[in-house]
Amino acid sequence: MKIKIAEIVTKLELGGAQKNVLTIIRGLPKDKYDFFLITSRGFLADEVLAIPGIKVFFINNLKRQISPLNDIITSFLLWRILRKYRIDIVHTHSSKAGILGRFAARLAGVKTIFHTIHGWSFHDYQNIVIKKAYVMLERIAAHFTTNLIAVSNYDIEKGLRNKIGTRSQYRLIRYGIDISKYQNPDIERGREDLLLNIRKESPVIGMVACFKPQKAHANFLKIARMVLREIPEVHFVFVGDGVLRKDVQTMASSFDKKENFHFLGWRQDIERIYHSIDILALSSLWEGLPLVFIEAGASGKPVVATAICANHEVIHNGINGFLVKPDDINDFSGRLIFLLKNKTLASQMGSRAKEFLLSDFKEEAMLSKFDNLYFSLKA
Repeated sequence: MKIKIAEIVTKLELGGAQKNVLTIIRGLPKDKYDFFLITSRGFLADEVLAIPGIKVFFINNLKRQISPLNDIITSFLLWRILRKYRIDIVHTHSSKAGILGRFAARLAGVKTIFHTIHGWSFHDYQNIVIKKAYVMLERIAAHFTTNLIAVSNYDIEKGLRNKIGTRSQYRLIRYGIDISKYQNPDIERGREDLLLNIRKESPVIGMVACFKPQKAHANFLKIARMVLREIPEVHFVFVGDGVLRKDVQTMASSFDKKENFHFLGWRQDIERIYHSIDILALSSLWEGLPLVFIEAGASGKPVVATAICANHEVIHNGINGFLVKPDDINDFSGRLIFLLKNKTLASQMGSRAKEFLLSDFKEEAMLSKFDNLYFSLKA
């Protein structure tokens, strides 16, 4: 008899948590597992509905923002689905779905509950009362969580420092991607048909991120202006969407070189984007472990990012990219300029990133670990 697994994630936007869920659902054997996906609609909804052999439930009350009424309704709807289909294993992803999904699973009598930490819900930029509330909720939920799955060692230690769960509950399962997808020569087409007619010889810096405060796009625009003063022909490509996109675009449109800024929204052909840029940049203030670092590395691109959280576990400073202090606009822009002017070094860094990925971030390795976890701890 197949094991019934409910994967719960807050919203189907194009983020690391969502890609992780889809990789699991697509990659694990359907003769062993019967998958249920519970989420709210987003950019990936059509793609998910096209996956054969899974049951999808959209709960549009499941939102990232705190809303007592919505959260109560969502918890009830989650409980009802889990009870009706007699789910064996619940696996939650992302902060809101992680809290509501685990409480609903507990009330529904689900015995095996996993939660993947794609970055903790609490951070140093929050109001102290809100931060303490999140920590308290995570501590309570950890009491009835079978395993806390982390994609980075940093998040394991952060959880333990905040007395969330015990060390024996934590398991490290790195993100895994189909590396061949990013190294397929068929995607290396000309830049002209992809990036809004940017000239082939023009350098391009890309940022792939949801437009929300965490990613600090406003800081990156300040960095971009400094780079443009030194290298006027450089272009900046933004992939993603979110609540702050309009504000960021308005800010960029006020610049003298506004034509050098390109906003592409969410893209399904992200592997082509990576092959059309020279450097990936990420100016985040807090993170989990950005999947974009792994995707850029698989594409042979160096990364310049902030030295926060688990970023150092993927970006080895001076080896496959550079890490700088958050809000250090001068250092960040200087590293970008340095790489743009030293193309041989940038290429070498990209090559090292590929070598690093081949051992630690393969899709098949991640799927094997989840297969073993699900099957060995089934209800």
